[in-house]
Amino acid sequence: MISVLSLNEPLNALTSEELRTRIAPLHREGIDLLCCQSIAHNLEPDDGAAVDDSRQLSRVLGLTCSCFAAGRQAAPLTAHPHRTLNGLAILTGTGVWTLNSGSFVVGEGESEEVVLFALVRKNGSSVLVLNLHLSPLPEYQEMQLSQLFHNPLLKEPYGAVVLSANRAAALSPKRWQRMSAPSLYATQHHLCDPAGADGLLCLLTVRNGATCEVTVEQPKVGLCGNREGGAVPGLSFALDIKRCAKDRRSRPSFPLSFREQWLGYRDSRAFA
Repeated sequence: MISVLSLNEPLNALTSEELRTRIAPLHREGIDLLCCQSIAHNLEPDDGAAVDDSRQLSRVLGLTCSCFAAGRQAAPLTAHPHRTLNGLAILTGTGVWTLNSGSFVVGEGESEEVVLFALVRKNGSSVLVLNLHLSPLPEYQEMQLSQLFHNPLLKEPYGAVVLSANRAAALSPKRWQRMSAPSLYATQHHLCDPAGADGLLCLLTVRNGATCEVTVEQPKVGLCGNREGGAVPGLSFALDIKRCAKDRRSRPSFPLSFREQWLGYRDSRAFA
């Protein structure tokens, strides 16, 4: 199983002990992917005085901060403009390999936002993770998501795609279906407007000709407690990816990992 968590909560007001008390119990259940939409990242790791949620979470939960992208409109959190920024991060657990990562932009003008992506692999299963901020306006949300589904990343087959955002999308299932049409993927499970949570966590799987079978555990809302209790709210689900028995091909998933790019891709080399 691959467990996925999404947290849309600034953590800079919490001490290490508070983080450990409120979030660390999740570590016992196992965390494979943690998507954060509002997290501080210090560009100078040796500066102990600066705010750095990403490294603090890594220490408390035993995760690796695999990639970070500053928000499009993010202002520095300190007087030093290039030291600590607020933005998006994807953290990975033990046994999860980050093959590739990067970012691209969706939306236009005031609705323009950065999408942080990471292609990860666990036990031979590839998962593309997309993490972003969504506009509060439905028409801008539709523009952002429509451009996301047109991105070349979603024209390649992976075991599954996880879409994580800071707010629920005020869109009907028909609109989701129409927006995802340009890609290879269909929304198999999504939390568009869960009670007690302000976020979005979607699972996308290949629409036709899938070589993997994906099953999902019942999702959880408010996995870290509730606001009244002082905990950090979030969304979570776990998925299991199994290659179909009839498909015995072993081909690489794109984009290739940094090591695979360095070695050079050949049809005869299997990376899966």
